[in-house]
Amino acid sequence: MSFPFNRSNMQLKRQRRRSEREYKQNLCPGYPLEAFPGFVFKPVENVHKTVLSPVPVASQPVLGYMSAIAQGEVDVLITPGLKTKPVSLFLLTGAVSGDRKTTTDNLVNAPLHAYDLQQQKEYDEEMVEYKSSMGVWKIKEKVAAKKLKKLLEDGNETTECEAEYKAIKDDEPVQPERRQMIFGDKTFRGMTEVLPEHSASVCLLSSEAGYIIKQLKQSIPQLNDLWDGDDITTNRVSGRRIIRSPRATINWMVQPQYVEDLLLSSKSRARPSGFAARFLFCFPDSLQGYRFKEPGENKKPDLAGLHQLHETGNRLLQKRKAGNNKRTVLTIQNQYHFDQLYNDIEAELRYDGFFREFEDAGSNLLENIARMAALFHVFSGEYEQGSTEISVQHINAACSICTWHMKQFMNLFDKRAPAFQRATKLMSWLEENQHRPRWRTGFSCSLLLQYGPDCVSKRAKLDEAIDIIQEFYRNDFFFVYCPTSGVARFIYTREQHIALNQGPTATNGNGN
Repeated sequence: MSFPFNRSNMQLKRQRRRSEREYKQNLCPGYPLEAFPGFVFKPVENVHKTVLSPVPVASQPVLGYMSAIAQGEVDVLITPGLKTKPVSLFLLTGAVSGDRKTTTDNLVNAPLHAYDLQQQKEYDEEMVEYKSSMGVWKIKEKVAAKKLKKLLEDGNETTECEAEYKAIKDDEPVQPERRQMIFGDKTFRGMTEVLPEHSASVCLLSSEAGYIIKQLKQSIPQLNDLWDGDDITTNRVSGRRIIRSPRATINWMVQPQYVEDLLLSSKSRARPSGFAARFLFCFPDSLQGYRFKEPGENKKPDLAGLHQLHETGNRLLQKRKAGNNKRTVLTIQNQYHFDQLYNDIEAELRYDGFFREFEDAGSNLLENIARMAALFHVFSGEYEQGSTEISVQHINAACSICTWHMKQFMNLFDKRAPAFQRATKLMSWLEENQHRPRWRTGFSCSLLLQYGPDCVSKRAKLDEAIDIIQEFYRNDFFFVYCPTSGVARFIYTREQHIALNQGPTATNGNGN
C-alpha cells in the first residue's frame, strides 16, 4: 500500500523530523529538548509525563545516569597526542521544594541503587568467606611459626621449615575490596577511604544536597581532581593511599538558596578555584500549580524509553563487571568539524566576545561537549556494535545542550542578573495588580515597599529595579519623580497612564 500523498521518501522524512522537533520544542519552550537524540529524549519525556517534574529536572538525572554508567567503560580523546579525558559530568540542579526532585531521581536511578545493593550483598558474602579463610590461615601460620622457632632453639636444620613458612605467608587471603558506586551525604574523606585503588567509578548522588554543599569548602580541590580524572593521594595514620585515575559523576539537586550560598557569597572559593566552571547548571521554572491530570485516568505510565535506557545501562554494567578494567578510548570522527567548534568558542573568549566575563566556564565548554557526545555515542548502540568514533550528529546535539547550560552559568554569575530578575518580577507584579482598587490611581512607591513584591521590599532595590525598567522599557512604564531627591514617587503602567490621562505629571525619565 502506497502513501496517498505524492511525496518522496525524503520529503516524508523531513516532515516527520520537523513534526518531532516542533513537538519537543512545545514540551518545554526555551530548553533544547529537540537536540536530544531519540534514545535520550524518550526517557526524559517518560519521566516528565510520569512524575510531572519540570523537563530540565527530568533530563539532569538521565544525563547523570548515563555518565555514571559510561565513565567506567570509556574515555574520550579530545586532542590527538594529549591525555584522554573522562566522560564524567558534574550536574547541579536548583529547583524549589515541591518540584519532585526526589521522585524523579529515584525513578531514573533505581537500577544504580539495585546494582549497589547487589554489590554490597556480594561483598558481604566474600567477607564471610574471607574471615573464614583468614581464621584457618592464622592457625596455619601460628603452627608453622612455632615449628620454625622450635627448630631454631634446638639448632636443627630449618631450610625445609622456612620454605613451608614462607609458602604459608605468601598464601595469606586477600581482603575483598568494597565495590560501592553511589555515595550520598558521605564526606569526601569517608568516600576515599572505601574507594578501590584501581578503576574506581563512583556517583555522588543526592536529590537534597544542601547539607553536602555546606560541607564542600575543604573538598573542592579534590573534587576538581576527580573531574579531571587525576590520581588522588590520601595520607592517613594507617598509611598512604593512591587512587589511580578515578572517575566520578556528580548529580546534585538542591533548593536555589543553597546554590547562592555556595557560589555567590563573598567568601566562596567555588568559582575562583574553577570548581563551579566544571558544572552544568540548571535552574528551571517551577511547574507547581500547572501539573494537571485527566480525572479518572488510571492507565499505566509509559516508561518504555526509560526501560530501554536502563537495559542498555545494565548490559554495560555487566560487561564492565565481567571484563577487564581497561577503558576504551573514543575518538572524534570528524576532527575538522570539532576544531571549527573549538575556534568558535575560543573567539567568544576575546575581550568583545560573549564569554569575556566567563572565561572559566567557556574554557571547559568544549570538553563538556566532548564528554556529553561520548555518552550519546555509548548509549546509541554504536559503541556496542564496535564503533569507537563519535559522530558529528552527537557532537552537534551535545553542543546545543551544553550551550544552554553555559547560558545558565552566565545568568547565575552575571552581576546584573539578580537586579534584572527583580525588575522582571516587579514588572509582572505591576501588570497583574494594575486593575486592583488600591492601585488604580498609580503605584505609590512608599506603599510598594510595604505591600509590593518581596523582591523590592528595600528602597535601594526598588530604585534599582525602576532604573532598569526605565532604561529598557521606557515606553511601557511612566514615573513621577520627587524634584528634590530625584527618586520615583509613583509608577504608572501604560494602561494606567492612558486611562488616567496623567499628562505632564507622569514622565518616562526623559521628560516625555
